[in-house]
Amino acid sequence: MHSPEVTANDYVPSGADEITFPVNVFGNSELIEGSNGRKDGLFAAEHGRNVIETLTTRFEQPYGLTKLDQVGVPDFVHNAMENWGLVLYREASLMYQPKVSTADQKRAVASLVGHELSHMIFGNLLTCEWWSDSWLNEGFARFMEFEMLVWTKSSWNVRPMFNYWVVRDALAQDAHSATHALSDSSVQTPAEIDGMFDTITYAKGASVLHMIKGIMGETPFFNALKAYVQKYKGQSVRPEHFLSELDTVEAAAADVKKLSDHLKGWIEQKGYPVVKITRNYDFNAAAEDISFTQSRFLLPVWNGSSTSVHSATEKWDIPLTLTNGAIIKDPAEWADVQVATNTPCWVTSAAGATEKLSAACLAILSERPQVPGNDTMGSNYIVANVQQYGFYRVNYDLTNWIRIIRAPVPSGTTVNILNDVATRGQLFDDSFNLARADLMEGVEQYDVPLRLVNRYLPGEVAYAPLASATDNIRFIDQMLRGSPNYRRFALYMQTLAAALYNARPDIWSTDWVDATTAETAGTESSYGELMFNNLIIETACFYEVPECLAEAERRLGVWVGRGPSAAFAPDERLSTENLIQTKSLVLCYGLRDGKPAYWQFMKELLVLPGTITSSKLILLRGMACSRDESHLQELLMMATDTTIVRSQDVNAVFGYLTKFHQSHILTWDFIQREWSSGKLTNRANLVTTFGGGLTNQWRLEQLKVLFEIAKDGKEATDIPEAGAFLRAIERVEGNLLWIGKHSQQIASLVSRMTSIGSDSIVPLA
Repeated sequence: MHSPEVTANDYVPSGADEITFPVNVFGNSELIEGSNGRKDGLFAAEHGRNVIETLTTRFEQPYGLTKLDQVGVPDFVHNAMENWGLVLYREASLMYQPKVSTADQKRAVASLVGHELSHMIFGNLLTCEWWSDSWLNEGFARFMEFEMLVWTKSSWNVRPMFNYWVVRDALAQDAHSATHALSDSSVQTPAEIDGMFDTITYAKGASVLHMIKGIMGETPFFNALKAYVQKYKGQSVRPEHFLSELDTVEAAAADVKKLSDHLKGWIEQKGYPVVKITRNYDFNAAAEDISFTQSRFLLPVWNGSSTSVHSATEKWDIPLTLTNGAIIKDPAEWADVQVATNTPCWVTSAAGATEKLSAACLAILSERPQVPGNDTMGSNYIVANVQQYGFYRVNYDLTNWIRIIRAPVPSGTTVNILNDVATRGQLFDDSFNLARADLMEGVEQYDVPLRLVNRYLPGEVAYAPLASATDNIRFIDQMLRGSPNYRRFALYMQTLAAALYNARPDIWSTDWVDATTAETAGTESSYGELMFNNLIIETACFYEVPECLAEAERRLGVWVGRGPSAAFAPDERLSTENLIQTKSLVLCYGLRDGKPAYWQFMKELLVLPGTITSSKLILLRGMACSRDESHLQELLMMATDTTIVRSQDVNAVFGYLTKFHQSHILTWDFIQREWSSGKLTNRANLVTTFGGGLTNQWRLEQLKVLFEIAKDGKEATDIPEAGAFLRAIERVEGNLLWIGKHSQQIASLVSRMTSIGSDSIVPLA
């Protein structure tokens, strides 16, 4: 361990409370102040100072200690640990090198520092009374890490990305029967405690807080949060302590249900609801003739002979908001609207029961539905859960879905709900998951989501909805891999991706200049544009758009031509080619055809003294993209060599090999061969990742055979990988079920949408 080489204590105090303690970064001296002038800890130190200053101001709560040290540890099993005053990080997660590290690496460092330093209040100053309520620590910190980006890095404009980064992740994980409530009183044993540190605790906890902020409005919510901190600082806390402060700020009339009572179901029950909305389309029907039905949303699971899809026992008080295509606003209003501007109406009916839109609800809905009219009214559709502040999914009757698909999208100075980034992402994510859960009525399950893709994706202009769509498409891709129907699907996606890619001739050159104290303010406001363009490149190259692959290989040649010693050094030529921000794409797709010279160059860089861990991981991620089988076999051997890959990073490298079908299967075969060799670490994770991703009956039998080998005559409960094997087997059986139900249907749908052999998309009538 070295003495602190980067100290950020020369700032101007802000607010009434002066912050006079140092914020330090400790780390490897070559990274902190090496002979090459590197100061890779500077950004974490400066951002840490900003986070602590912001927390102090927002919550009127001084930090309380006399120093704050952040330490980059080369070999650290966790990403970070929030010890009060001495925060430990995995070295690669803390260091940021300007002109070498990417914009997304900078955002990741900022997010992690924001998360860990938020724990100085939520986790250290206030601590959950027992691990059953771990979300009071981790959910709050996950929520605050995002708020810190909004408050301290406003130029990055990350507000529209919360739904994709956090809410979508939580919805995906909480859609299974084997989940848990945010508050789980059954948690007692060390294993049960360990199980609470998962996506539900972190992402769902943050998502529920996001929903509460939407219900109350930002200012009242943070007033309640500040009161909670001031009242309970230095104490252990329970959910009712937090909820009581919400009630104090959001006081209800005596005959009205308190906000805390509305929220208890979201905290004490596992899962979440889907709301089915049905309109009366009779010509003379009233605008308010709308009904709602709620049920728990569950993805299908294999139970030996059939699927279990829904549960009729749980219910939630759902904060419903509605708008419609006729509501026109200034773009800035849609960009920063809060649910509180669309006062929610609480849907409280029992699961499966139908509830009509009441007169009382209609009175508080400021954006009322239009009279249904007929199908020629292009703006006459409704959208619920405005901007997806609520933690639930929405399904509509088929007519409303069709109207959304056919609706014209306004442009110019006034826009409607379809111009909203969160809404488009929500429509993509909800429709694909409703189809996966067999909840689309009156139509083939994937008809609606693929029509939405066909209608809106070619004109998409924002990262979050594009990412939502492509992530869901990637699930279909993984299911169809290796099947006869894959080619038709891939051709369809290639056509879509080519349209997006070829419409942007400068897509590889998005301007993003890093802003540091040593430079100008930079052009960091283009962060969203950079992410959007890079995702288009990723999609186009993945589906082998020829122009994309050719450009990636050309750029890799430029990078290789700099020589090993300059590959990860700051250089203006990197900025000229924008190789800094597209490095992972260039290395992956430039190496796709496995040119021996390029492969050898990257191998040399891996073992070159001075190649830091984060750079090694970028190299390994790129090498996992080769389609040369001998290269992939060599990479698997390197991944299990601790002189090349640190043990903490082995699973990350294996994860890179899931990207393509060929590398996935080669890795699965490697896992079977090496199961008992001692080379594999965290075997349960490998079973989940690779075993659970198999998609044919023969591979399922291999998985079951490996389970028997792992048991080696013991009871299943006696081996640590037993749970992973059982979950993987269930998942593969579910995969086979999905393929049997949807593979041919999707092939037929994309055939109707695509003119095979042409460059044009043919919209459905």
